[in-house]
Parts: sequence; C-alpha cells; structure tokens
Amino acid sequence: MFIKSLFNVLYHPLNKSQKVFIFFRILFWKLNQLFFKYPVVIQFTKSIKCICYPQSSYGSMIIYEHFPDYFEAQFLLKILKKDSNFVDVGAGLGDYSLLAAEKIKTGHIYAFEPVSLPCSQFKENIAINNLQNIITLSTEVVSNSNKGVHFDEEDITEVSHISAQAKGKKHPSISLDSLVKQKNIKKIDILKVDVEGAEMLVLSGGKKIFKKGIVKNIILELNANNIHFGTSHTKVIEFLQKQGYSLRVISNDTLIDISDITQTETKNILCVHSSTIKNLSIADTII
Repeated sequence: MFIKSLFNVLYHPLNKSQKVFIFFRILFWKLNQLFFKYPVVIQFTKSIKCICYPQSSYGSMIIYEHFPDYFEAQFLLKILKKDSNFVDVGAGLGDYSLLAAEKIKTGHIYAFEPVSLPCSQFKENIAINNLQNIITLSTEVVSNSNKGVHFDEEDITEVSHISAQAKGKKHPSISLDSLVKQKNIKKIDILKVDVEGAEMLVLSGGKKIFKKGIVKNIILELNANNIHFGTSHTKVIEFLQKQGYSLRVISNDTLIDISDITQTETKNILCVHSSTIKNLSIADTII
C-alpha cells in the first residue's frame, strides 16, 4: 500500500518532472507530523494560500501533490468565471472552494462542512485570504430536507458522513432546493459533492433546481458506500441522466465512459448538463 501511494504521488501530473524534490518534501512532512506538528502555509494558486495541518490526511495530500484531484482542479479553473457561483458540499478544509476563489470575484461560493475540525481549518483558510465576502461557510448538512439529520463524525474526519442508521449527533440540514431559494441563486456553474455514500440524499434534495437547469456542471464522488443508504451507482447515474446530464468517470486523470464503473469502485464523476454540453469538449482537452 505504501509503495503504491508513493508511486501515485511521484507520478502525479505536477510531480513527474521533480521526483527527487517531491521525495524530500514527503520526508520533511513525515518528520513534521511525527515530531514538530506545525501547520504549513503553501501558495495554493497565484493569489490564494492554503494552511495544511499535520493531522489532516487531505492536507498531507495537498503538501505532496498540490492539487490531489488534478483533473477536477483543471476543469474547475477552466469553467469558472469572475461572476460564477460554486457550491461545495463536503468542503473539508476548503481546497475546492479556495481553488474556486482564484477565479470567482463577483459571484459567490457556498460551502458546507459539518465536521468541527476541518470546518475550523477552513475558517482559517478563509481568514488568511480575506475571502469572507466571497465564501459563505455553513456547518449545515446538505441532505434531502431541512429537518435535521444524524451525522457520524469519524476519527479520520475526511470520512465522516450522514448516518445510514439514523444514529449519532443530529445536525441541522438544508436541501439544495432550499439553498437556492433562500439565497436567490440564478445559476450554479459547478456543484461539487463529496459525502461518503450519501450522494442520493444530496441530489434528491435538488430535484427542482435540476429540473430548471440551474446546475450546469457537477463534480461528484460516486462512493461505494452508497449501498448502505439503500442505493447504488446505477441509481445515482440514472437519476443524473434523467436530469439531462452527460456523465463521465474521472479515472487516472482521464475521462472514461460511465458504463465502465463498477459498484465496488469509488470514483469522481463529471456531470455536464445538456445546456452546457460543450464543456465535455473542454474537459477532453485537459489531459
């Protein structure tokens, strides 16, 4: 497992030409995690900084790879404009939202992170970049209703999730339909969803906005744990296709046909609405 992870880091698109430098960066970070435990501020984009914390596994990936989801990052940077709106469901320490803030200046970013530790880290990242007027961060859980949901906070915070058994602490919740209505959002240029298997709960709470074509593009983690929520990859895919989206699987920084994914795999998928189908051609040019 370690050898495979090391190989993936060294051959990441941003690391291929500097493997020795990256190897020593990994060594430095491992020593910092073991002995010093200092957060490190990196220049994330041209105008955005990101604080990476030694206790954060995803923060470590940012240290190693800069953009762990390289294809998704490049697609986001190509699609978002100055006046775009971005919705980040399962925001973690805020890497996707920070990336979006590189492009968005007059639009807005609506981010949701119910887990206390990454939420506090995200707040620090907003503060050091003075993004309070661009990013609205909420601790609400995005689900299919506004009635509140039970939520499991795991020791590894990145895999915390809505409870499939209605156990755990109850959190306030909001649906995508309610968000759009409350904030009077006319369009969402990209919706990003990373909710550890609860994808259908999030998507089913946005039936009205999907029907109206408000959401133009979706980057969604299709997680194998969705079976614990009584659904499956097939059901998620069929739902999105019925809403007018063309789907591709993002695999090894390339796009493959959605039919090639199996239920046991967890992969990010790209969903492009029929009204912006040209974006698939843009996506094809990234790698």
